[in-house]
Amino acid sequence: MIAIATALSPVFALILLGFGLCRTGWLGDDFWVQADRLTYWILFPTLLLHTVSRAELNAIAIWPIFFTVFGAILVIATIQQLLRTSWPAMRRTAPAAFTSVFQSSIRPNTYVALAISASLLGQTGLTLAAIGIAAATPLVNVLSVIVLTREVQRGSGWRLALELARNPIILSVSAGAAINALGGLPVIPANFIEILGRAALPLGLLSVGAALQPSALSGAGTQVLTASFAKLIALPTIAFGLGATLGVSGPALVVAILFTAVPTSASSYILARQMGGDHRLIAGILTLQTLAAFVTLPVWLLLTG
Repeated sequence: MIAIATALSPVFALILLGFGLCRTGWLGDDFWVQADRLTYWILFPTLLLHTVSRAELNAIAIWPIFFTVFGAILVIATIQQLLRTSWPAMRRTAPAAFTSVFQSSIRPNTYVALAISASLLGQTGLTLAAIGIAAATPLVNVLSVIVLTREVQRGSGWRLALELARNPIILSVSAGAAINALGGLPVIPANFIEILGRAALPLGLLSVGAALQPSALSGAGTQVLTASFAKLIALPTIAFGLGATLGVSGPALVVAILFTAVPTSASSYILARQMGGDHRLIAGILTLQTLAAFVTLPVWLLLTG
């Protein structure tokens, strides 16, 4: 328990600091927009590139971890689609609102997952989390855009292909794997990307806190609670069962469960705003999930040992 508290405390402290800094207005609203852009396009991809390029992937059973995360997300996505047609409360949900519930049920906040993985397990945790990102990122983007396109009738197959082709997380993980297979980078560029990548997690966590909107919880109802239960309880429960079935254990199981148990990402908000989803609903869901994760994440980490 002490190890878990030690790992989680600085992560949650940075989130709370980001919330406080944003509410004071000291840095200005434009700072957070630019910080998100810098982290998403440069710092976070650099961290992933560095992590994957130097990971000892031969020493890890990649596919069981991959399919634990991939399979759990696919199951929850399928359940949400079934609820859309069979549960009266979900049938009455407006199309734009349903897309927000759907996204918030499957999309992980990779900043939080990586930060806790690194704090708990060091370089091994980062490597395992990178596998989780490779499993989740293409899948959640494809599923989210498909549902947004169908429900709100915007976007196209070409847009989906373009979004995936230029996704910096997908590109950085792919590039890191290729560099790893070729034997790694020379010392100077390797040191450069290592130093640059170190800025990703603290700045990303501050931005998570800045994105919290407690006012968006006013009148929160079935949709917010459904998405929060699906993301924080149902998804990691399914991952736990799949992991046990596939023989995933130890640090690999911890990271797989952690990766499915973190709250949703702010990128859900961005995609909803771009494609006609209910971004205000996502703001409420993101806030509730992040606050609830202060309780649920320690419980999951205790259960996985």
